[in-house]
Amino acid sequence: MLVNTEGPTDAAIMFVGEAPGETEDKTGRPFTGFAGTTLNTLLSQAGIARYQCLVTNVAREQPPANKISYFFEDKKCTIPKPKLVYWINQLKEEIKLYKPKVVIALGATALWALTGQRKISEYRGYILPCSLVPGVKVLPTYHPQAVNHEWKLFVPTVLDLRKALRHSTFLEIPESQQILVPNADVRRFVAYMEECIAHPEWEYLSVDVETIQPGSHIEELGLSHNPNFGMSIFLLKGRAPALPEKDELLLWQTFTRLIACKKIVMQNAAYDIGVIWYNQHIFVETLWMDTLIAAHVCWPELPRDLGFLGSICLDIAPWKSKAARTAEYNTSDAANALGIAFILDKELTKEKIRHTFDFEMSLIPVALMMQLQGIAVDKDKQQELIKLWTEKRAEFKIQLDTVLGKEINFNSPKQMQQLLYLDLKLPVQYKRRKSVNEPRTMTIDANALRTLSRLVPDNPIFNLILEYKKADSLLKFIDVELSPKGRVHTSYNITGASSDDEEDTKKTKRSFGRWSSSGSIILPYGSGNLQNIPLEVRKMYRAKPGWKIIEADYSQAEAVIVAHLTGNQKMIKMFKDSFGLSPTEKSPYDIHVLKASELFGIPIDQVTPEQRRVGKTIRHARNYKAGPTVLANALRTSLSNAKDLIALDERIDPSLGMWHVATQEALKTTRTLTNLLGRQHRFLDRWCDAMFRSAYSYKPQSTVGDLLNIALKRLYDSLLEIPWEIEIMLQLHDALYVMVEETNVMPTIRHIRECMLIPLKYNYEEFIIDAEFKVKDSWAEGETLELNWRN
Repeated sequence: MLVNTEGPTDAAIMFVGEAPGETEDKTGRPFTGFAGTTLNTLLSQAGIARYQCLVTNVAREQPPANKISYFFEDKKCTIPKPKLVYWINQLKEEIKLYKPKVVIALGATALWALTGQRKISEYRGYILPCSLVPGVKVLPTYHPQAVNHEWKLFVPTVLDLRKALRHSTFLEIPESQQILVPNADVRRFVAYMEECIAHPEWEYLSVDVETIQPGSHIEELGLSHNPNFGMSIFLLKGRAPALPEKDELLLWQTFTRLIACKKIVMQNAAYDIGVIWYNQHIFVETLWMDTLIAAHVCWPELPRDLGFLGSICLDIAPWKSKAARTAEYNTSDAANALGIAFILDKELTKEKIRHTFDFEMSLIPVALMMQLQGIAVDKDKQQELIKLWTEKRAEFKIQLDTVLGKEINFNSPKQMQQLLYLDLKLPVQYKRRKSVNEPRTMTIDANALRTLSRLVPDNPIFNLILEYKKADSLLKFIDVELSPKGRVHTSYNITGASSDDEEDTKKTKRSFGRWSSSGSIILPYGSGNLQNIPLEVRKMYRAKPGWKIIEADYSQAEAVIVAHLTGNQKMIKMFKDSFGLSPTEKSPYDIHVLKASELFGIPIDQVTPEQRRVGKTIRHARNYKAGPTVLANALRTSLSNAKDLIALDERIDPSLGMWHVATQEALKTTRTLTNLLGRQHRFLDRWCDAMFRSAYSYKPQSTVGDLLNIALKRLYDSLLEIPWEIEIMLQLHDALYVMVEETNVMPTIRHIRECMLIPLKYNYEEFIIDAEFKVKDSWAEGETLELNWRN
């Protein structure tokens, strides 16, 4: 059935989708199915009344199997069939006839038909000229069906629609007011810097650098004192200097004077400041805003790359979508980062979250210091571990080949699935889904292998595969290139942790204020992420002769916070009564033993180590409402037994369930939670169990993350005041690592403890989370010190 355009002929907004679906084919109306329901929700959130809009599709009939490729001659969908050409011409005539003030392209097909462009992720949110009907504004955004498949696109789409609503009040395409001067000569560039210095009323200066790898050499420097002006200069031609030495010296001398008298704006300042320091030994001390951090504080679950921020903050043409980098790219980055900074500054004030922004900005120097400093590796120990695990890996491979009678690439998911599910005919294991609506995906990960080993306990293959994979994985952490100084380096990402491998700026994630770690681009030595180094690998990170490594760790930090959030008076009293005691003296106050005692109905002094492990695992699982499958895998027990244990603990401790319900209620109004130190987080996911579990963990985890970083900042700020040397090595979620001379171990421990003991308040009750310490020769070793702080 033909599905034609509907809506008032004088509409200011016109929506163009891809093609009708099954429901649309039956009703003869566009967007009446599942995607239409989502579109209506999006419009409601954006303040747009659908009945006042024109709604249509590029194709006017449902394609077979809903595949738009049916209407194209080629697989790449570049040559439309005559029928699609006819419909595109029909769309063209309708736009000419109805004269909408803005046309919203829903998805890539509509974007292509209206503008000739194809990458919806690059162009969404920007105003584009319509190539189909010149003079018409087009604003692309995601198709509602794409939002259904990936809910994180919901908020960006609403923001795009709100922008389109603003543009529906006038016909004109905004003309760029920017004056960009790319690839300026050195005299003009220096003159511009001198002019900025001569105008103190030009308070702000955006700085952007482009680098080439390896070495992070500065190729291009861009500056902007006004969002409508930017200038850049090339410092390299290929890998050779682009300027005479005296000219480059003059440039950097003038740059040093300039940044000293301006409020500096950067995107990902930790990198740009680090690169400028590493190459020129010029340190930017006047940083006013890192737009990456500001965006993270304002919108923690949205992307924070400049391209995305420009689409929601500014009315400019897209500049990040150019296939090849041009001279204007750097200049545009500098100018647009400044415009974005002014918008984010207002948002920080409006939402009353500047305190969180100021705190995160204050962490840049210590994060940068740890990146550039790196941590030392014992080369002899490294070679010893390489030899050990290479031999073990070969041994496990021989055993596996013998058992199977053939060679298998155990790092190949395809070969592993063939072996386990087709050759051995074992029950297929699937990845855990967030929703029953998601497709099931086969997996052969560690959890799948452990599950299969329980189902077939007599087959040795599973443990052998796990041991082989362990050895192979360890070697990737051990056999790494070291810097000329024998160190590895990591880049600490203040805006937080994620499980994917994308660059930090483009992640959509919940970091909860906890840092993540990734490979240093400036000094690319080591395995990258130092926050997930296995215990066995840590043996090669050793203290230098005459020095010791100190590990400072918050004691059961999340459990303490959960106890106060749930009002569990028994646990609160245990933590209070044990505060400041040594580990041995704290043993009668062990909350995991208490949990095991409650679960197994036995006195505390009769709890076995295995029962304590069960109690600890169930406590962690129930705190954030992990399901029975997660618990079964952790305990290596059956699903029914895991369900019984959860049900039993729910009867023993109903306070956790009440807290979970209270958390859901708190989300209903604004979807926003605030941790115990004032950090806010708005949850944007679907209203479902996955989002709830994330919300339950927010206050404990984000509070601990902020506590540790406050302690780290205190320690860093005190380094010049204390009369001995402390080398800050690592930040590890809820622990700090430093290295000091052996004679200064106890003074350092006392000093770090002072930095870590930070009062928290909940329900008018103040409490402090205790700290514990280990002293060791390597990162891997050490027992908790028997220190009683009450004496």
